[in-house]
Parts: sequence; C-alpha cells; structure tokens
Amino acid sequence: MPRAVNVISENLLQYGLDRKCQSVRSAQIPVLALETAGASATERIRAEIRRAMEVDGAEATVLGCAGMANLAMNLSREFQIPVIDGVAVAVKQAEALVACGRAERSRRCSMPPCPLRPPH
Repeated sequence: MPRAVNVISENLLQYGLDRKCQSVRSAQIPVLALETAGASATERIRAEIRRAMEVDGAEATVLGCAGMANLAMNLSREFQIPVIDGVAVAVKQAEALVACGRAERSRRCSMPPCPLRPPH
C-alpha cells in the first residue's frame, strides 16, 4: 500500500541499501484483495513491475507482502528478472543463523519473559 512506501524507503536508508534500490513502488493492493477472485491484484503487480523495469531500470523486484509469495516464481519467469519473496528469504536467513550457531537466546536477560497464554 502507498503508506508503506515511506517506511520501506526509510528502512533502506537506515540499512544502507538505498544506493542499491532504484525505486520503491506500490501496486495499491490491500492484502485481502490478493485472495479475492477478480480483484486484478496480479495484473496490478505485473503492471508495477513493468513500470519499475521501464521507468527505473529495475533488474530485480522484491515483493513487499507475504500474501504475494506464491507469485514470485511465475513473475520471475515472466519478466526474466529475479522476483524475490521476502518470506522465503527471511526463512533462509533464520536457517543460516541456526546453522552458524547464532540463533541462541540472549543471556543478557534485559527483556522480561513473554507471559504464557492460557489454552483456548
């Protein structure tokens, strides 16, 4: 959604990735519209990828919503550029941290433990 563009742009700047990113765009699709038949969500995503490639010279796209994860492979094939699913990347990063032995709990204990939820 358009309101996320500024947040994502700020995150890119904070992490020093702004120089690697030609643009941050919004296809203006509410999350639930991704599951609604006839909502034209996929067409809007396609149009935004096309614009990013033509206008901004984009050579890769990162999808900004977990609800788009199932589109990444087909869009990548269609546009012949990497279309990255952030959920898959986050899972692989977590797996890499575990494999490197860096997924242990902090021993500092500066945060209180999460309260246990009562069973439903």
